[in-house]
Amino acid sequence: MLKIAVIEDNEVQSRLLKDYANEWANKNTLLPEIKLFSSGEQFWFEFEELSDIDIILLDIQMSRISGIELAKKIRKTKSNAVIIFITGIPDYMQEGYDVEALHYLLKPVKKEKLFDCLDRALKKQDKVKEENFVFSCEGRLTTLKQSEIVFIESISHNLKIKTLKTEYITRMNLSEAEEKLNSKLFVKTHRAFIANLMHIRQLQKDKAVLADNTLIPISRREYKNVNTLFISFFTQGEN
Repeated sequence: MLKIAVIEDNEVQSRLLKDYANEWANKNTLLPEIKLFSSGEQFWFEFEELSDIDIILLDIQMSRISGIELAKKIRKTKSNAVIIFITGIPDYMQEGYDVEALHYLLKPVKKEKLFDCLDRALKKQDKVKEENFVFSCEGRLTTLKQSEIVFIESISHNLKIKTLKTEYITRMNLSEAEEKLNSKLFVKTHRAFIANLMHIRQLQKDKAVLADNTLIPISRREYKNVNTLFISFFTQGEN
């Protein structure tokens, strides 16, 4: 099931977006769950129960909390939801980059343009719906969703697996882990590191800056491949 949130304080616009989203889902033989929210506060109050939301259609000009402010709060939770801004004023491009918005749609929203954005959002979400990563930790078999892994570091004969909430130590080499991981989601940056592309915010000459400002080394040998995969991951589906 594809979960979509529409956050729009204009009831007519909100219903129209829902109708368009339903039409798009039917066209793509998808089963959608579409929830409407009349304010950012209402959405945020229920957000904990909506942590697995896939796509957010978010109006920017709302009272009390703007769409930009709400998007920043959402991103701080490390949500992977794809955000599509709805706006009557095309002056928020830079702020959109800051919260990794997929696109801006100007009001009145044209159905064809929304369909195109939803197609791109679906492709982006498909990339993070992958298999689990299974390993042994302290004598117990442990299973993680690959999207939960931020990076993996080789330390002596062990691996440190870092997630958003905690870290695990397992006896495995980096090559074994690399074989188990989704090659579209993870990249080897250094002989001792594998990083999740979803969590890389910026590439520098010899390091990757993660969303929480952690720095991961990039070797000279791996830089070209890391750069290529990073660009591909964040631009796929935009043509």
